[in-house]
Amino acid sequence: MRGGRGTGPRAAVGHILLEPEVFRRHNQIVLTLLILLDLGVIAGTWNLAYWLRFRAVNFPPAQYLVVRPESLRTVQPHGLTPEAARAVLALAGDPHTTEWSLRRDVQRALRPLGLERLAPEIVERAVNQAAIPPYGKYAQATLFLFLVAVALFYAVGVYRSARFRTFRTELQAALKGCLALWFAAMAGSFFYRDFEYSRIHMVYFGVCMVALIAAERFAFRLALRTLRGRGYLVRRTLLVGDSPLAADFLQRWQRHNDLGLDLVGLVTPGAAVRTPQLLALPHLGSVADLTRILEQQDVEQVISALTLEQHAAAEAVHAAIADHYVDHHIVPDLGSGLRLRSEVGSFDGMPVITVSQGPLQGWAQVFKRVFDLAGSAAALLVFSPFFVLIPGLIKLTSPGPVFFVQERMGWNGKTFGMLKFRTMPQDAERETGPVWATEHDLRPTRLGALLRRTSLDELPQLINVLKGDMSLVGPRPERPVFISDFRKQVPYYMLRHKVKSGITGWAQVNGWRGNTSLEKRIECDLFYISNWSIGFDFRILWLTVFRGFFHRNAY
Repeated sequence: MRGGRGTGPRAAVGHILLEPEVFRRHNQIVLTLLILLDLGVIAGTWNLAYWLRFRAVNFPPAQYLVVRPESLRTVQPHGLTPEAARAVLALAGDPHTTEWSLRRDVQRALRPLGLERLAPEIVERAVNQAAIPPYGKYAQATLFLFLVAVALFYAVGVYRSARFRTFRTELQAALKGCLALWFAAMAGSFFYRDFEYSRIHMVYFGVCMVALIAAERFAFRLALRTLRGRGYLVRRTLLVGDSPLAADFLQRWQRHNDLGLDLVGLVTPGAAVRTPQLLALPHLGSVADLTRILEQQDVEQVISALTLEQHAAAEAVHAAIADHYVDHHIVPDLGSGLRLRSEVGSFDGMPVITVSQGPLQGWAQVFKRVFDLAGSAAALLVFSPFFVLIPGLIKLTSPGPVFFVQERMGWNGKTFGMLKFRTMPQDAERETGPVWATEHDLRPTRLGALLRRTSLDELPQLINVLKGDMSLVGPRPERPVFISDFRKQVPYYMLRHKVKSGITGWAQVNGWRGNTSLEKRIECDLFYISNWSIGFDFRILWLTVFRGFFHRNAY
């Protein structure tokens, strides 16, 4: 029934009480179905990985090596005593997946008896009888995966309420859960000593799980969208507000109208709608009429998007909703301040909204650091010839040190000495003081101009990355003497120091380097901070190969 609440008090009360409970049961059914689907996909990918590793691909060829009593009897004529046979079975009788590990255990068993010469013959017989690992050992791990998967998926937020989550955020949470499960499976196989699980199988499992979980989530979303398009699993919702904040929520709802929210109308603080963008919604009345509207409309939740100036209306909304069985969600008015990765938390039961914070927290910081260490070490190895050639050329063409150390400001406003290959004569700024580099700068030497044009003068910053002063990817660091002016000229300039400075960045690969628009550069830096991920770093490094070394603004 989509009309009023009923014809009498009993019908009205019953409808108010029962319908939200029915919907919550529907949510529980949907969540249970999603968990079962996830477990089915995980079990399927574990078994698919077994089939790929040992049946379909089987490269390199799998070896399941076992020393059997009957094979040891054939070695007895060559000097293997019963005592030695028992020792071999005790130490090397378990299945082995590599010939090296089997030989090691056989030699350990025979060494005290002085019969190590028989180890190659025993190993050879085991290799000749090699087979693929039995499926039963892998099937036994499925229950472990089920238990760990549910626990980890809940821990990383995969099964949080998805009503306000876009497909992108839901998929990110699911992939984070897959990564956690894969690490848990790898760790479990490492510490489990009764059987050695194939590492190649683990790789197949991880790749297949990510791909199939993503496909499952897409199909699940598609099915939900179809059901919601037919009126099922939809929550009828009131929007309360009359401001750009409420209009912003409406615009976002229109972009994600597959989330199961049916905006049935608008309730405003005043008697009329003053925000033009909200005229697309039916105006049901003012906040003073909210009690009547809730009694007449088939509404299950209310979303308040009231500004700080509409505090009195917010109090009236709370009072009206306190008398009805509807869910209440609040879109906070965070003012005009820039928001970086806003999130809602709690402190001893008190809700706390984080308006602006850097992305490098917890494991994200660890992953970023590991990525920087591995990447800078590899880059130093690749570019090592330049660290021999360029210093020699600098010494031949200009007196003075090879490296130029310049004070720059990085993460959390801390200063550090940034390394470059020297491109100018010594004390080039003695008379002019700190000067911004320009396209027609006459200070660099002939070699220095070439190094700047090719960005090779930046290579020593890989050492800064190893030391932890910088990152491979991030906003370019500036000199403190310039920052004192920039922070006054450009709003939110200091927010770029919420991450480590980088050798390359989103602004640089988009051409905003050198003597270009500072505002555009800051806009790119803040976009990077708000959308940071390891994948984004990979993308920027890839673009740097084509856009970073040679650029018209590199000088």
